[in-house]
Amino acid sequence: QNEPNGEFKIRSKDLDYIKRVDNAGINQLLLLSYGNPAYGVGEGTVIPKQDNPTYYNGYLDYVRYTVGMVKDYVDAYEIWNEPNIASFNYNLEASGTDYAKLYLDAKAIIDELDPTATVLCGAIAGTDTSGKNYTTEVFNYIKSIGDVNALVDAFSFHTYTHLDDEKFISSLSSMEAALD
Repeated sequence: QNEPNGEFKIRSKDLDYIKRVDNAGINQLLLLSYGNPAYGVGEGTVIPKQDNPTYYNGYLDYVRYTVGMVKDYVDAYEIWNEPNIASFNYNLEASGTDYAKLYLDAKAIIDELDPTATVLCGAIAGTDTSGKNYTTEVFNYIKSIGDVNALVDAFSFHTYTHLDDEKFISSLSSMEAALD
């Protein structure tokens, strides 16, 4: 939640819930996602890009604040959700390269604040051609920066195979081949 004065705030009931889950011994993955109209963008689906520094840096400030507040209770963080579909990437304006830049900058902040946490890249929707192409663009950019294995803790994707074992196995094989 972004307060009217520009400060971030996690509601105490939400932080209390995160603490209770941690106390129960359950590992937690926190999704760091979605836009904020306080930065002059629409609610939800506009991925921050470097060509809008106010919004981009605002998102990174949100990551910094949130991780700083929950790092003792959360085990992993995912940067955005399904950046390759219009539902979470308005008009598909953010390319795989844009997403990769955001991921790397957010990961650097998380690594500084919570070095034992796992930072997930991707959450790519589907393993079809468009999902694989977006994934390839993400990894090509990261590879141009350095060692992918050092820069990506984990990568996630959503197969959407709807309990069809054959489609699930085919989806996994297809994405594995793309990642190789």
